Amino acid sequence: MDTRDPLVSVVIPSYNEGTWVERTVRETLAHDDGHPIEAIVVDDGSTDGSCDFLELAANTDSRARLIRQDQLGLRRARNAGAAASRGEHLVFLDAHVVPESGWLTEMLRVLSDPSVALAGCRIGDITTHAVSHQSYTFVNENFRNGWAPRCDEKEPSESPCIPGGCVAVRRSTFQAIGGWDSGGAKWGVDDVELSMRAWRLGYRCIMSPAATVWHWYRESSDRPAAVAWVDYDVNVLRCLLLHFTGRRLNAILHGLKQRPNFAQSWHNLQQDTAYGAWCSDLQSRFTRTEEWYFRKFSTELEVFEQRIEELLEDKERQQRETEKMLRERSAARSTRS
Repeated sequence: MDTRDPLVSVVIPSYNEGTWVERTVRETLAHDDGHPIEAIVVDDGSTDGSCDFLELAANTDSRARLIRQDQLGLRRARNAGAAASRGEHLVFLDAHVVPESGWLTEMLRVLSDPSVALAGCRIGDITTHAVSHQSYTFVNENFRNGWAPRCDEKEPSESPCIPGGCVAVRRSTFQAIGGWDSGGAKWGVDDVELSMRAWRLGYRCIMSPAATVWHWYRESSDRPAAVAWVDYDVNVLRCLLLHFTGRRLNAILHGLKQRPNFAQSWHNLQQDTAYGAWCSDLQSRFTRTEEWYFRKFSTELEVFEQRIEELLEDKERQQRETEKMLRERSAARSTRS
């Protein structure tokens, strides 16, 4: 029987990351924790030459390799890296992180439980040195992310979402849940949607405080692959219409409709002829309901649920005001006649 450790494929999408991507590759390979590892950098059409170091054999580790694509975005880059990889386990890393020793061993330990689909870890801010081991969640109708209040400082804990900057998954599970959503805009809501999908397909998502990667955070306006709100909201709609119904669906749609680009975002979504079939297939395989998910993470999602109530109250207020205006207009016409 083969007792060797299975190969781990670390997929690193990159677009104009400057010197960061080389540092991420170097540090990742240096912190392999003794596991067989390959690092696959997916250059998503960079124009700064930041990935060219991988073509210089004298300057790179033989375990690292490069594939290129033409600015297809983060989601497709991750899927392309997974398709080109050979490992039994996949780890998706941002191109601007530094893992600590022990991180990979812990992530693989968490994944040894077949009920776990996605494993995440503590995320540190490489600039401020602040670190969070809390659950990751979304806090408003645009699925802006944040750290949940409940956490366990010592033991792995279930989380509604796993941060996309560092996600580990078995290849077989990645294939079973359908990989990253390759539709929509280049990036946005990726980790939220994949995590919800994993939960609803019967798996678990675990954050472990025993594994740490340090992440370089930057403002959205500083990201090299900028995405307009009209495109970002297509991703929000893709996640929303797959996973939400009833009051939550109505509330979030009401909030999105206040945005000036909503009509264009909705139109763009309708142009994706594969989206309906993608949704239907996944929904037919879900073993857990939306309500199950929100009951399980009621504490973590409390802020989000409060925002839903605010949106519903705003919708009802607008409906009352519209009905009042129509009544007054009707009464005025009756008076004139």
